Amino acid sequence: MRRLLEGDITRILHKKIFYTAFIIAIAAGIAAITACLFSYQQTGYTFMYAAISCSSLTAGLMGLIIFMGIYVDEFRNMALSNAIGRGVSRNRIIIAKLLDCVILLLVSTIIYTVFLLICGKVTGTTMSPTESQAFWLYAFTGFYDIIGAICIAALFIFISGNISLGIFIYIGVNLIVPVALLLIDMVPALERFHLTRYSFSGLNEMAVAEILMGAHLRGALTLLVSGLIYIGGSTVLMLIIFRKKELEF
Repeated sequence: MRRLLEGDITRILHKKIFYTAFIIAIAAGIAAITACLFSYQQTGYTFMYAAISCSSLTAGLMGLIIFMGIYVDEFRNMALSNAIGRGVSRNRIIIAKLLDCVILLLVSTIIYTVFLLICGKVTGTTMSPTESQAFWLYAFTGFYDIIGAICIAALFIFISGNISLGIFIYIGVNLIVPVALLLIDMVPALERFHLTRYSFSGLNEMAVAEILMGAHLRGALTLLVSGLIYIGGSTVLMLIIFRKKELEF
């Protein structure tokens, strides 16, 4: 397991696109906070809003790079077949890939969050306790959302062996599905169903709202349930499918 983790993480960290994407994210963060500083009255709320937006976009971008490096490249280069041929357990491969994504995205999120906080200090912005809580919660759920999207997209790659489908599912889960559900919720005949609440990001958004309103236990349980359904469910299905799947990729 350790060798699998070290091998994947080292390979990703040697990719120039990983650092290029992070530099772009930092530049976007500086631009957004600078625009916020000069276009509006700089308050804790405006800084928090700009920082949260940048954090979410960064998580999505870094998640895509990590997803492609951990899963797409492996299928394209038939590295999984080679690993299994050397006697590596299929279950270990699945778990190792997920842990790779968690470690890389978590470290990226922490570094970027610290960068945003430094920007806040430099601009003299002070957030209220509620704004600080919201900032950290959205930073976490941004990371959490992307891990869920990676698991769902990886599941479709393991089912179909089609890397293009996996990339489309990743983009769809992060962008197309939330927008589509939001538009559906605007239809008068359907708005009572609140379909946005049933997506992974929608459940996490609801959890953040519950925590900010003081329902900490309920919010934590909502986060746990969403993770069990989407991350846990996708991982279990991958373990089952990959165990029985012929090595055709």
